[in-house]
Amino acid sequence: MSVLFIVVPIALILAGFGVAACIWAIRQGQYDDADTPAARILFEDNDPVSMQARLTQAPPTGVPMPPAPSTPSTPSTPSTPPEPPRATDA
Repeated sequence: MSVLFIVVPIALILAGFGVAACIWAIRQGQYDDADTPAARILFEDNDPVSMQARLTQAPPTGVPMPPAPSTPSTPSTPSTPPEPPRATDA
């Protein structure tokens, strides 16, 4: 029974830290836009214009800017398709 005199105050202190962390997160704007990150996967990112626009935007302070994607001058696929393998007699 005497252990309750130790456990209850510790539980109240931890609950207070949790409430304080939640209030801090709300005031800092952590919960302002909860829908966009979840819906971002539904949109197509293969548009080179929007990709280039995103890459040329200034990154947040302290974040290095990624290199711009290079566009190949020659097609990556061969102009003639490879021949199918020939069947060999065993």
